[in-house]
Amino acid sequence: MNNTVSTLTQTQNLADIDQNPAIETPNIIDVEYTITSEDIPHELSESKELVAVNDNNFPTLPTDPTALPKYITLAKKYIEAETKLLNGLKLTPNRYHLALRTTQEHASLLLLAELRLSEMLKGIKTCRGMRTDINKKKMLSKFNHLVKSKKEIIKQDFKLSPRQARDIEKLTPECIKKALEVAKENNTIPTRSLALSQLPKREKDETGNVVFTPIEETEDKVFSSEEPLYYTSLFANVGIGTYYLHNQNIHCAVANELPKERAEWHDYIYPNAEMVQGDITDPKVYNKLVELHKQHGCKLVLASPPCQSFSKANTSKGKVSDIRTPLFRTNLDFILDTDTDYALIENVPDFLNAKPKQLKELLGDLTIGEYIKQELENMGYIVNIGVYSAADYGTAQDRKRAIILAAKKELGLWKFPKKDKFRKILFEAIGDLPSLEPGQQDPERPMHYALDLPACQIEFLKHTPTASSAWQNKKEYQPVNIDGSESCANFKASFSRKDWNKPSNTILTDNGSIGGIINIHPGRPLSDGTYSDCRPLSILELFRVTGLPDDYPVPGKFIKNDKLIREVIGECFAPLHVARLMTTIPNKNKVKA
Repeated sequence: MNNTVSTLTQTQNLADIDQNPAIETPNIIDVEYTITSEDIPHELSESKELVAVNDNNFPTLPTDPTALPKYITLAKKYIEAETKLLNGLKLTPNRYHLALRTTQEHASLLLLAELRLSEMLKGIKTCRGMRTDINKKKMLSKFNHLVKSKKEIIKQDFKLSPRQARDIEKLTPECIKKALEVAKENNTIPTRSLALSQLPKREKDETGNVVFTPIEETEDKVFSSEEPLYYTSLFANVGIGTYYLHNQNIHCAVANELPKERAEWHDYIYPNAEMVQGDITDPKVYNKLVELHKQHGCKLVLASPPCQSFSKANTSKGKVSDIRTPLFRTNLDFILDTDTDYALIENVPDFLNAKPKQLKELLGDLTIGEYIKQELENMGYIVNIGVYSAADYGTAQDRKRAIILAAKKELGLWKFPKKDKFRKILFEAIGDLPSLEPGQQDPERPMHYALDLPACQIEFLKHTPTASSAWQNKKEYQPVNIDGSESCANFKASFSRKDWNKPSNTILTDNGSIGGIINIHPGRPLSDGTYSDCRPLSILELFRVTGLPDDYPVPGKFIKNDKLIREVIGECFAPLHVARLMTTIPNKNKVKA
């Protein structure tokens, strides 16, 4: 038997003779005889997977994983009957001890079965309405075999409720072992609830409530310099954010990115820059970047460390221990080692007040924002921190970012640029593009195409008005999966259309999923009362709401890689936002004429 559940062993046999005959023991009945046919469901009693039983009439743990749900149901019935006997009959101490140990052993087998089931449930891919671990084009073009969501698998194949599945998934070998030890010590029966109570209490990350007051320019500025300004781009993505900087005589000389395909794409757009592909925490990669920064006379560092650890859109329980979290410290080391004149660090707004527990030794009582400000000031920089949206600077997307501007003291304060008086709305960005339905392609614009969708999902999207969620539709037009079953979306903002009269909400990496957060085209009202454009935004539309031109360069090898293109857009720093920030670099600009 597995070591996890072998803590309890049966020390006596049911046939042993009681050692204290002086105690009156009327109506003593063996445990196995209390389990009648009425206690066990008919379909389980005849289950071929569970016909083998041990000498105590308890079902044997199956080797076939698919038989685990039936085994668990049957084992529970036996244990319930055994527990009823223990609680309801007068037994001699020895016989009670023997019966208790037997029931504990059976309960340990049940927990082992649930642990095995837990591992199976954890292996099922999650989704928001449809599976995401399968090639979408292949899945959506052929519906002859339907793909089940995790919720459907749990309900249909495992016959579990969402709550049961959630509790079983939490089980670990360690918590079960502790539960068995506690049950043996206290002469109780180990249960799933007892095991769950032994899980370590997960400490939540603290968050601060520090308010950073940014200092803004009162007039529009323009960058002015006869000499080119060279920069190093850390976590460069494919170079979306820095796309317009060459127009300001600001040029990329050095860049770093971890994924090879992103590094290749960056090289395609910036052929004169030296890309160092690899992990920046690798000393070889880091030292090479420092060397190149100095060699090329770079005066500016642009850093966009991964933001998934701090994003509210990331509900993963593992984000508190994400190894990407401390990369901001590497950014600070780079700024110190290169003695650069200017530095710009950007991330999601929650980044500033985050206090990850695994960084307690580094941060002390400070938030990440406070820590970075303190460290940069100790290095001799004047620091300006604020949260601004790309919509404040000519982009039809309300993409908020925490931004840290730092300049050497002798150069002065790097202020935030003056905001635009009016925000660009979505209609201004994409309203002139022709409508597309799922599976259609604009013959004149290669990047304006729509992925296919199943008919049942198109149907409920047709009945979803502009700026509304399909969850607000009549019951017959609410979200469903590919096979028409109830959707397993996690957010009520799923299956929602955008608003023509506002900037787009933040574009995330799952922008190709109808089950993502407000991903669906606003649509246009049709004469029959339904709405057009039952789909997420096309790639061309994503370019426009990000502030990119229609002809933004995509390497030929990636032109059909819809997933990659959508991901890099979802993780970018909006380029018009970056360009506007460059206009206020201290001592390098003049008042716009």
